[in-house]
Amino acid sequence: MENYKNALGEFDAAIKALEAKDNASLNIKVSAAMTDGDSCNSELPSVKPNPQLLKQISDIDNLSGIVLVISNIMPKN
Repeated sequence: MENYKNALGEFDAAIKALEAKDNASLNIKVSAAMTDGDSCNSELPSVKPNPQLLKQISDIDNLSGIVLVISNIMPKN
């Protein structure tokens, strides 16, 4: 669960980077969110996960991928 919270925190930081037009930080923060989501998935077999949590982790991964694609086509500073 801690990794899930970390992923959400990385998205908050990514939004700030986007507002600052800091594409490098945006990519780093979104990539970190993806890593945190993957880590959370890796830990889930040791507990009985809530299906809603599994969907939210999947949503984080999908959203992260979309944001990375968009950020890579944005003009560089």
